[in-house]
Amino acid sequence: MELHVTGELETKLTHSAAKQGRNPDELVKDVLTRYFEEEANGTSPHRKSGAALVEAMQASPYKDIDLQPTRERMPVRDAVL
Repeated sequence: MELHVTGELETKLTHSAAKQGRNPDELVKDVLTRYFEEEANGTSPHRKSGAALVEAMQASPYKDIDLQPTRERMPVRDAVL
């Protein structure tokens, strides 16, 4: 399979591979492999769940902050129905 990338993306890829002392083709294979493994395992950082949000909130050092909205009556103008 051939993968065509834009000039800017190719430059970034070549630069990143050079910094790691790797071949750009190998780097692309490794990145894609890792991406699909994370997707299959449900560990992708791009797929946040409600459980992850609850866990983050429970781990927060700011437990004294009340996240419930205050319930107040809203001012209502005179309305003729």
